[in-house]
Amino acid sequence: MSGKRIFISDIHLGDDARYRDPVPDRRARFFPSEHRDRLLNFLNKQVITEKDSVKDLILLGDVFDTWVCPFDDLPPTYDSIFGSQENKPILDKLREIAASNINLCYLNGNHDYDLTDAKLQAAVPGIITKLDSYEDAELGLHAEHGHHFTLFNQSFPDVANGLPIGYPITRLAEHLGGYVRGFKDLIGYLDEAFDLVTGHANIFEAIIEGLAERADAKQIIMSGQETISVDQVKSLYKNLAYHDQPFKVGRKLANEGDLEKFGDRLSEQQGHKVVVFGHTHAAKIDKDSLFVRDRVYVNSGNWCGKEAHCVVVEPGDNGKTAASLLAIDAAGEIVADESRKIQV
Repeated sequence: MSGKRIFISDIHLGDDARYRDPVPDRRARFFPSEHRDRLLNFLNKQVITEKDSVKDLILLGDVFDTWVCPFDDLPPTYDSIFGSQENKPILDKLREIAASNINLCYLNGNHDYDLTDAKLQAAVPGIITKLDSYEDAELGLHAEHGHHFTLFNQSFPDVANGLPIGYPITRLAEHLGGYVRGFKDLIGYLDEAFDLVTGHANIFEAIIEGLAERADAKQIIMSGQETISVDQVKSLYKNLAYHDQPFKVGRKLANEGDLEKFGDRLSEQQGHKVVVFGHTHAAKIDKDSLFVRDRVYVNSGNWCGKEAHCVVVEPGDNGKTAASLLAIDAAGEIVADESRKIQV
């Protein structure tokens, strides 16, 4: 039971082609020149140097990113990400951790939903995979990426071989220069608002069509330089749940910016003391809620923006579990006045 469990997520490593796109808004979320040293410093100072007090380092999804790429360019593959010269120092550091006494664990997110155990083991020998979630019964701890609770980012096995609709949305939106975060952003791309409101249009077809028209896209280049037409994309996703209920889709998207209520639900149903998610890129720690007592919800934020955070869960005082959200500066140090610790 002893030792720290450290969680980081949402690094969004791309490949060299994505790092070097001449249009900055079309590049990978992770900028090696801005973000790499911070991550390496953290891994050195907070993980490797402290290895005698660290039990597990858990990579909580979206560490590798095959989604962020304009529709008219060739997207990253896991081979190109693992073969990137820009990523080599990071992968070398992960290999060093995996070869140490620390358990290096990996959970898939949505941007790396199809990363296989074999592919990851080949890139980082000794990494622990095949985890749907990270569990520690003694600490009352449950962790996962969190995308399974979202409409656009979860996989439906019988739809597009499990590829979430968020993938084509991301590919089309990247050509337009950035994130699409929620229904308010998407509704601006739609040309059939009246038909949607009256229930005469399919919300998912309308979203894809509206984005494609704005991006002037007829097809999306997939890996291996295969292409898929916009009409094919619309057909693949038209039968998702709530396809004829735009307001319900809007409400669901509005509730997905903060996954805390889903953490509450897990705590209530399964008795977890601490639930850790990533996915939202919004670091957060909160104790209790109106409906669930004696639990902590923590979100690990991201490593591809101005701020970076990690989550640490470890044994606390008097049999309690301690959960911390730690802000990390460019030197890999913990920012004390921005970090929080809660025992439960």
